[in-house]
Amino acid sequence: MSKPDCHSMPFGARRRRSWLIALGLMVIAGTRAGAQEPDLVRLRDEKLTAPFLKTAKWFTDYDLALAAAKPKGAPPKLIFAWCTRSYAPIERLDEIERQLLLSPAFTAWAADYVLFAHVTSLVKGDKHQDFVMRTGGRYFPHVLFLDSNGTVLGRHEGYATVSGLKETAAQVASTAADVAKWTKDAAAGNKVAKLKLLRLRLDFGAFISLADVAKELAAIGATPAETAGCEKAIRAQTAINDEAWSRVSGARSAAEQQALGLAFLALVRGGQLPRGRTDVELGYWGAAAQYAASCRDIDSMEMALTACRLLKPDDPDTIARERTARVQLAQWTVARTTPTLFVGDTAPPLASLTWLRGDRLARLDPTQTYVIELWASQMDDCTRAIPVLTALAAHYKPKGVTFIGISVAEQLSERVGPFVSSKRAAMGYAQAYDGDGRVFATWLRAAGLQGVPTAYVVLKSKIVWIGHSLMLAKPLEDIANGRLDVSANAREIGEQIALGPQLAALSARVTAAYTAGKLDDALRMMDAALAATPALEGSLAAFRFQVLLDKGELATAFAYGAKIVDGCIANDPVSLNQVAWLTVDPSRRIDRKVRDFKLARKASERSVAITAEGDGMYLDTLALLCFEVGERERALELQEKAVPLAAQQGIDPVANGYTGRLAQYRRSLPKR
Repeated sequence: MSKPDCHSMPFGARRRRSWLIALGLMVIAGTRAGAQEPDLVRLRDEKLTAPFLKTAKWFTDYDLALAAAKPKGAPPKLIFAWCTRSYAPIERLDEIERQLLLSPAFTAWAADYVLFAHVTSLVKGDKHQDFVMRTGGRYFPHVLFLDSNGTVLGRHEGYATVSGLKETAAQVASTAADVAKWTKDAAAGNKVAKLKLLRLRLDFGAFISLADVAKELAAIGATPAETAGCEKAIRAQTAINDEAWSRVSGARSAAEQQALGLAFLALVRGGQLPRGRTDVELGYWGAAAQYAASCRDIDSMEMALTACRLLKPDDPDTIARERTARVQLAQWTVARTTPTLFVGDTAPPLASLTWLRGDRLARLDPTQTYVIELWASQMDDCTRAIPVLTALAAHYKPKGVTFIGISVAEQLSERVGPFVSSKRAAMGYAQAYDGDGRVFATWLRAAGLQGVPTAYVVLKSKIVWIGHSLMLAKPLEDIANGRLDVSANAREIGEQIALGPQLAALSARVTAAYTAGKLDDALRMMDAALAATPALEGSLAAFRFQVLLDKGELATAFAYGAKIVDGCIANDPVSLNQVAWLTVDPSRRIDRKVRDFKLARKASERSVAITAEGDGMYLDTLALLCFEVGERERALELQEKAVPLAAQQGIDPVANGYTGRLAQYRRSLPKR
């Protein structure tokens, strides 16, 4: 039984990785324009040799996947599609591919599906490069279920866990039954069934023009009453198009075009794409490309390229734009933008926010203290941080500290609104949505950061601390006691940004060695990197501890663990918890007499304290440690807190053994 999300694989849910690299610390090879195509080919070929593609029967050709979904003499099968990309690696995608898609639990669950891995490569001539956008995708990862005809039945937008996939699959099963009936009825000429299939495509955001919708409606020959749903969608879309055209035609200067592009990307996140008029769409996507170029936003540039290719593939302007953009993509190392916002600077304004919970804040009061957290609902660490921030918000509210959570880089209607509604009881602080991306640009990107959750502490209008949300307890305590070292935090952030590309490259090499079972090579690479760059140890320490345990070098591992727990990971709850869990994990065949429970207890107690007893996973680890050393009443007390907290954080307490351990602890005590 390995601890989920406990860093049981290379650099797993690493604290620094989860907010510095996840969600797009992207490193693309090649800086010379003439070398971009060979680099793209090489990156694609490397992606196609990823270990997860070898652990199960994955198809990387969509046509072959469709054929496999219709086996001769057997019922058709559903397709599970994992859409990734190769041209600019995203650590979050690689992390899921190394963890979830390599896990035995996923392989067992996926046995009933045809597995299709789509790789967006930007290599000219590669098949189905428009697959993501045609199926309603806007960002990576794009995970969906399709039937044997290629009809999208559902998108997975929940947690990157097998239990999360099972929840989506249960919903998809119902839709699949309906679609099978509609398809059969449509083949027999049933108009209503044809309309339902068309509406399904529109609901899932398929890239289909209004002109094509009108043609399909005409071909169906349905009555006005029967087409009411689609007609309503068309009227709403027409209004969007009219407004869009007025904006496109009015944007003349480069600055106006970039502003238009930024506003357009906000519409994309909100699901309000202008469609059906090529001139409008090309104008908008052209503006999006200009904005992407201005801030080296590789995701937006890719969307613009794909959209223009779909809209007007043979147009000379489209071809020229794509050629220029490819050169830019090859030249951008995109590990970070040059930071312009630093610890100690005046906090940027909180502009153009949509407030979802709590009092609307027009501006930051220069006499007050604020915690501003940027988060996204699809990130596990963001969900895990909610109870921690809620506890801290309640504790510091009497001391005048205001907590504000701001959702960035996602769709309000499809994801954020329902997520906040579902977590309303657990979110004990104000919530807002960054509709036009200004907060994302002026706070996160300006600081040279890419991922979430990221928290900022603002004291008298100045940013005095930046870090992972799970790390907030100590800086807030230090502020309350007047001993916060602002310069130390500034140095740490600058160091992490500077080391990001090196860490990403090292991670890929070490992960490959580790997953291939070459533990000596993995350890040797880490030691060589640490000898050359000692500052990397905070990011490598917990995994190095794990490799030493895996190698059976227990005395060396525990000695190293004692060093790092009091040193480079002393304030890192993720790494502390990993050291604790790896030591106590019952699935590890380590003699009880050899296990260093004292070390594990110190690491676990510290991780729980740092997160203000707000993390169910860390409480679960500490409870097991208490149980193992005979403190059964405290084990029960901690586990009774851990189970509901884990559920709030999106961790299935049943599947992950939390409720089982709770029952075990209760049985161990005499009946009262």
